[in-house]
Amino acid sequence: MLLLAQLVAPPIQPGPVRLPEQVPMESRPRRNESPEPVILTPKSPLPQEGETIPKAAEVIPNSSWRPPITGTTPYSPEQLRTILQSCGRQTIPKTLNTCAASLTAQLVRDGFVNTRVFTLTKPSPGSLEVVEGRIAELRITSTDQVIQADVEKQLNPLIGSVLHLPTLEKALVSVRSIPGVGQITGDLGRLGSDATQAILNLSIDSVPIPWMGDFSLRNDGNAGTGAYRGVTTVVKNSLFKRNDTFLLYMEVNGDADPELGAAITSTSYTWPLSDTWRLTGSMGWSRRWLVEALGVGHEMSFRQFQGMAQLDTTLYESDNQFWSAFASISSSRNDGYLGGYNAPLVAGGGLNGWLHGGYLKAGVNFGGGSGKLNWGGNVYGLQGISGFSTEDQLKELAAFEIKPGEARAVGGLVNLGWAIQPNVKVNMRAAGQWGFTKLPSDMGFGIGSDVGLIGLPGSLISGDSGWMGRGEVVFTAWQKGNQAFQLVPFFGMGGIRTEFSDLVITDTVGSGGLLGRYINGAWLMELGWADSFETNDNIGIWQDWIIGNGLYARLQYRF
Repeated sequence: MLLLAQLVAPPIQPGPVRLPEQVPMESRPRRNESPEPVILTPKSPLPQEGETIPKAAEVIPNSSWRPPITGTTPYSPEQLRTILQSCGRQTIPKTLNTCAASLTAQLVRDGFVNTRVFTLTKPSPGSLEVVEGRIAELRITSTDQVIQADVEKQLNPLIGSVLHLPTLEKALVSVRSIPGVGQITGDLGRLGSDATQAILNLSIDSVPIPWMGDFSLRNDGNAGTGAYRGVTTVVKNSLFKRNDTFLLYMEVNGDADPELGAAITSTSYTWPLSDTWRLTGSMGWSRRWLVEALGVGHEMSFRQFQGMAQLDTTLYESDNQFWSAFASISSSRNDGYLGGYNAPLVAGGGLNGWLHGGYLKAGVNFGGGSGKLNWGGNVYGLQGISGFSTEDQLKELAAFEIKPGEARAVGGLVNLGWAIQPNVKVNMRAAGQWGFTKLPSDMGFGIGSDVGLIGLPGSLISGDSGWMGRGEVVFTAWQKGNQAFQLVPFFGMGGIRTEFSDLVITDTVGSGGLLGRYINGAWLMELGWADSFETNDNIGIWQDWIIGNGLYARLQYRF
């Protein structure tokens, strides 16, 4: 099944800043990544010179005695009885030799290529001794010394482990996730004359780390700023320093006139402080013009600047899961304009028409996979900061029952993917936030297609508290090479809640439908039917859009 990468984390809190997706729900191989397992070629036969790997004898047993086995094997007693059931012979020496041959052949077939079986005649009547073959030494070479060190660090736990080819090949495939790793060639040799001690020789080619990204045109813009939008995302790893990450996000909205309704730009850069600590700085800017409004509303516009600094650390990482913790501080300024001049259009901004605020955010990211399941998400807490706002702004906010220094909330997001069959996958997402007090607008919870509700504008409703859930089933009806056609039924719903002392505001929206997705290499096209519901109290010009009448469309190019 062809998979789609998500490069940008869904923006739960309003604001122009975009961050790289920490736990992608789906992924696609890099250009230098091969889906085929690494095949190792023995440099020289692992057995001793003159030694051959015997084949299991296929004869009818004529002796019921089977030799006891000492040492460790990967088999259960029942499996051993099955392996040795046909190795009985008329004499004990012949039985010992034949059973050793049968067990050795099975071990080799299962990938334990340097595990040896020895026959012991004492104590009488005899037994079989199994000596596990192990990886005694790693010898890794690469033209890039940093890559060589990274590969050595990742594979060092293999030293002293039992040599099992499928397990080894899986470990080598995981090496491809290291940035800059290209072709991997290798062979297995023997340490001295001991056939149970293997040397793993690897040669790692380095390749340039490519720029990645996508460009898309879609018809789920934002109410007031236009029905159409174009989004460009560019990501580069190891740009200035190995394992750093640069992200550029750009978005424009417009209507059919055409008029520019919104422009959003965000740049983010992550600097690795060490193997487990990272520092991210991000700056975002947005400008919105209400081009769809009539009369004086058409002259309204808004501008927002946002800066964010985030520190995160890896708590635990293994082959199939990871946990990390993060803490960030965000600061933003919102301005309202009428006819190009500052106007009191921002809640809390007073007559000057601008508001400065900020908050702290801390939490835990997690992700993993097992078998046909993969998951990821985060839990977080928010704490408002009053020191970013002026005294006059704090008084204005108090009129709306907002006290930034007392504003607190908790929330989280979870993604789940389940590959039911090779051509059928279920994707689900759930998110929620609970505000303990009245929150500033930049700490709110937004709902729309930006967080996954296909068929709605990017952001339709928001509140202090909220929830959302969505699900889709991806049926790959046809696939040939890098082309595929998928049918995707989807359904999603969300709600918000904002409490005042004498008023509680609640709202719920949802959407469902069916889309067809055609993938051809780097190109992707989606076209389908989408129906919104619970939107009677969200009447707006967006309901006259093409998507408001049920037709959803998206064209994307990935690189």
